[in-house]
Amino acid sequence: MNDALVKEELLPKEQLLWLGQPDTGTNFSQADILVAPLSVLLAVMAFFWAASVLGVGALGDHTKPVSVPLGIFAVLVALLSFYLMVGRFLYKTWKKGRTYYAVTTKRVLVVTDGRRKSVRGQDLAQLSFIEKQQGAGKRGSLIFGSLPFGLAYYANSGLEIFGAGGTVAFFDLLDVEGVHQMIQKRKEKLG
Repeated sequence: MNDALVKEELLPKEQLLWLGQPDTGTNFSQADILVAPLSVLLAVMAFFWAASVLGVGALGDHTKPVSVPLGIFAVLVALLSFYLMVGRFLYKTWKKGRTYYAVTTKRVLVVTDGRRKSVRGQDLAQLSFIEKQQGAGKRGSLIFGSLPFGLAYYANSGLEIFGAGGTVAFFDLLDVEGVHQMIQKRKEKLG
């Protein structure tokens, strides 16, 4: 674990109390109940449509020239459907391996060291709401603050493009209750 990456983000007189990472083995989110089957359906339709437009195989009309703009659009739709079906899971796994969660004496932090470093934080003293989502066993997520349902729904799905990418949250924790209790105790000390 790269604690130096997080320590360089600490404020003066701020100390690190806990450091962790999301579980890279957990890839499905609440949104996948709807998105996964629809993405498979979209992918099948998009690939058949792209093959038809491009004149590939038995589906295409080989007597007409391919419309370049329509062909480009068909390929883009097929690529988008591939991302929805498979790519977003690869992206989530890649991102989780580069994401660090921290609880300090003053804040909760999410530091991601991807193509560029991203740091999101929330002051514990100003934190009014923590949503705890607990799944099987001790696994779960903590969302700091609240988002409208439509945005929160996509927050940990690989579809953060819909607006929940800036959420300060600890997703896919192995011991969500332990981290939640530690944050609550620290919040009480800050009073």
